[in-house]
Amino acid sequence: MSTKNQLRNILGPSVVNRAGESVDLCQYNANGKVIGLYFSAHWCSPCRAFTPVLVDFYNELKKSESGADLEIVFVSSDRDQSSFDEYFAEMPWLAVPFQERDRKAKLSKKFRVQGIPSLVLLDGISGKVIQAEARECLANDPQGKKFPWLPRPFRDVIGDTLIDNSGQQVATQSLSDKIKFIYFSAHWCPACKAFTPQLVELYKKLRGEGRKLECVFVSSDRSEDSCLAILLSQCRIPSLVVLDEEDQLVTKEGRAYVNEDPEGEDFPWFPTPLTELTGAAASKLNEDPCLILFTLGREEDEVMATDLLADVAEDHFQKGAQQSLFFYYALDDEFCDTVRQFARVTDTQLPQLLIVDIPEQTLYRHAAAAAAAVATPTPLTTAAVREFVEKYFAGMLAGEALLQ
Repeated sequence: MSTKNQLRNILGPSVVNRAGESVDLCQYNANGKVIGLYFSAHWCSPCRAFTPVLVDFYNELKKSESGADLEIVFVSSDRDQSSFDEYFAEMPWLAVPFQERDRKAKLSKKFRVQGIPSLVLLDGISGKVIQAEARECLANDPQGKKFPWLPRPFRDVIGDTLIDNSGQQVATQSLSDKIKFIYFSAHWCPACKAFTPQLVELYKKLRGEGRKLECVFVSSDRSEDSCLAILLSQCRIPSLVVLDEEDQLVTKEGRAYVNEDPEGEDFPWFPTPLTELTGAAASKLNEDPCLILFTLGREEDEVMATDLLADVAEDHFQKGAQQSLFFYYALDDEFCDTVRQFARVTDTQLPQLLIVDIPEQTLYRHAAAAAAAVATPTPLTTAAVREFVEKYFAGMLAGEALLQ
């Protein structure tokens, strides 16, 4: 999918300037600026306090050498057109037209805006979020010296040294050619105490096989006596994040992979074009649109699913677009059943092909698969899957609300 289509899928065909003129952001953003989505409203006191700060920052940035790298789009939560007009008049940037309330709601859902004001920064080329907490970043860096506040590299966060379980210092640099497990855990947590022995066994096995692997324990313990490493932050525990040799994220669902693959046969669990739907897919389902083929769960269904989906998934993956749509086939386990019920797919409707977009709370069903229960269903083919995916990216599919 082209950059233009990506931006249009996110923001719609056009935005408006303060004169009310329609602006094609895809043309306006030809050089790939950072796009800031500013969720705000005139009736909101914190918004009115933050807007002048953001305006000053925006204007100063425009005067600097990097000023051309930012454009902001106001996404209004105002209650009427006149309030929107009055508030937008204070802003030097662009806006989603007030009357397009469905688009505003879609953007709020997509970027999980829980309160206003909120400033989300997108990469102008890929359309991906580069900083979801830009308001807080600006508060901490009012001069914008670190703009656009990209996530800090692992080594900046972790520091130059770690300690081993004997208290000896270990240089972080020694991890540079290794896969890294970042293990968030605590001694007081029963779930952690149950999972840690599993992780230890896999760690020993993989290291014994000569795999280049190291694990960094990030403690949530309540006293230094039970802390084996350094405290970075609180998080849901136990949690296992996997980084590659270049410190790039492999998966945030390492715990699920350890449970599902205790022998590490697929370690380090790099993304693949087509994957069986398991608990390890939970974060992807929550964060990205996912194409899922639900099956009857028979042994032969895995072969059928692979035949139907593999070529389309591989083409999508090779285009470097694997982060925009993930391909899964669902067999028969408790997690698949939960997702299937959530998507309102009954046993009589199997097999069923659909795209689940939880961030946008939308479900897209393939017509052929939806007709599976009738006497003479339209066959589901690889060509039909490919057409389904192409129509999705072209915005030609009719969706339905995920929650009803």
